[in-house]
Amino acid sequence: FAHVARANKEKFNRAVNDYLVNRENLMGVFALIDSRHEPQKLDLEFIRWLGSKGVSLVLVFTKTDKSKSGRIQKNIEQFKAALLESFDELPEIFTCSSVTKSGLSELLGVIDDALAGKPVVELESNSPTPWG
Repeated sequence: FAHVARANKEKFNRAVNDYLVNRENLMGVFALIDSRHEPQKLDLEFIRWLGSKGVSLVLVFTKTDKSKSGRIQKNIEQFKAALLESFDELPEIFTCSSVTKSGLSELLGVIDDALAGKPVVELESNSPTPWG
């Protein structure tokens, strides 16, 4: 069972890699981050991987209605600090809540801009990533 699960995971990862790296009409990626938590290793690795592949992205911190504003800001600042260890600049950062709809108009604006041809920020890594 574990072998099958591992094989499926590898197949899925290859498909995601192919889609994100080779899709010519992909304008960018919205990386959704749960704002209630401190930076998670998997989230940071994914963002670093996207940057290493030259994939344009926007960070969206979600569930802002579920925690206190001070805690959310602290988690976002920690996330930004962790990314600045690998990148010279940060992508655009947004916060949102599906419950209160806060941040929705700003996110829709980014989508409208991308569809109009305005580029989404592409990160440039200042250090190699360990996962290739």
